[in-house]
Amino acid sequence: PNWSEGGSLTLLPPRSFMRRPSDWLSLCSSVDATVTSASPSGIRAALGWLHRRGGSSWSLEALEACIVGAEMIDPSLLREFEDVVGALGARPNSICPAYGCAEMGLAVSLASPRDGWTTQRLDDGLNEVEHVSAGQPLASASVALSPAGGRHGEMRLSGESLMHSYAGESDRCDSFSPGDMGMLCDGDLVPLGRTDQWIRVGSALVSAVRFEADIDRLGVVRRGCVAVLDLDGQLWVAYEPKRGQDPTEAIRDAFSAHFGIAPSNLVALGRREFPLTHSGKVARASLERLLTATVA
Repeated sequence: PNWSEGGSLTLLPPRSFMRRPSDWLSLCSSVDATVTSASPSGIRAALGWLHRRGGSSWSLEALEACIVGAEMIDPSLLREFEDVVGALGARPNSICPAYGCAEMGLAVSLASPRDGWTTQRLDDGLNEVEHVSAGQPLASASVALSPAGGRHGEMRLSGESLMHSYAGESDRCDSFSPGDMGMLCDGDLVPLGRTDQWIRVGSALVSAVRFEADIDRLGVVRRGCVAVLDLDGQLWVAYEPKRGQDPTEAIRDAFSAHFGIAPSNLVALGRREFPLTHSGKVARASLERLLTATVA
């Protein structure tokens, strides 16, 4: 269908992308796409395919904005992707990290392609971790943090884009908590992951997001299949090793180096036992039930 500006919309079936992730960038090249979007896991899959097969004949010179969201964004992944699409002719600053949710009409904040993407560092008491900024909130969205006054906290969303209510409910919704942590820096929103990805280590409340991403990058677990959970004050690491791999000691050493203590338990799950959502994220509630049942 034609858009209001006279453009056109081209869709890639998810099944085609899953079969060959590079089809996304190939399609962008063939239709001279000016705007596209992807999740970090989609970018990682496309980069993996490109490293194996190549795609040097493509041109992304028309690309003005690639919106990246739906998951936590690893800054090292964005830098690698920026180098790849830059070599294919994409304009500088074309990568635009974003944050949103369905309850806010999808978009809450977006980095401008005029300014380029940036990062902020957060010292959680154990580590100083680099996080990707998702740009300034849109005019129709307002972001507050709880507890108020802190540099980071749980996000509370409101504004003109907020839904009236969920289907079947009559009470009007004045604000909404998406269950995500965030930080506000110079007007920019910096997502910090799900609240259940924050764990208590001693007196410090710290994020397990970067540790989980680091283990994922080691290539010893099935993609996305590692998680840290706080179960009654004990820190468990659950993971699904790749076939033929035994990453137990590597995960234990990485955990100790990152958090300064040893994990309470390491649990290796069998093939395809690690619970994921349909979008490939860790189904933490299901994983917690699985682990609880394991020791019951």
